[in-house]
Amino acid sequence: MGKVTICAEAMTSILSALADLKPLRRPLITVISSTGISAGPRDVPLLLVPLYKVILHNAHQDKHNMEQILTDSLAESASGRKETWMRGFVTVRPSLLTNGPALEQPKVRVGTLTKPAVGYTVSREDVGKWIFDELVANEGRDRWV
Repeated sequence: MGKVTICAEAMTSILSALADLKPLRRPLITVISSTGISAGPRDVPLLLVPLYKVILHNAHQDKHNMEQILTDSLAESASGRKETWMRGFVTVRPSLLTNGPALEQPKVRVGTLTKPAVGYTVSREDVGKWIFDELVANEGRDRWV
């Protein structure tokens, strides 16, 4: 797989569009990234580390770049160098995504950068439900920002 840049380019476009629009109500940006790219504690099962470091390296570099664009945008705003038009951002880093159905009682493990939740797989539907319940329906409530 060659160089992948779709996530970073999309985030640059979104932030540029927000700067052009200058919305009265600044949105909470939510991105779906990946485990295995954190500089903090290991957030993938040891068995999957080779898959993440070798096979998924380029895709993960793109996700890392996307996250860095968001971090840099907030840092520039905090320093007064550039205004940002987002309220903040939340990065969701699910384990390997499956196409399976959502569980009746989802077992979505939630971690943080310093205490990541480690798991093998999670369904796309469960991740989407968690994002809706925690970030959309509750408007983020700054709990995760």
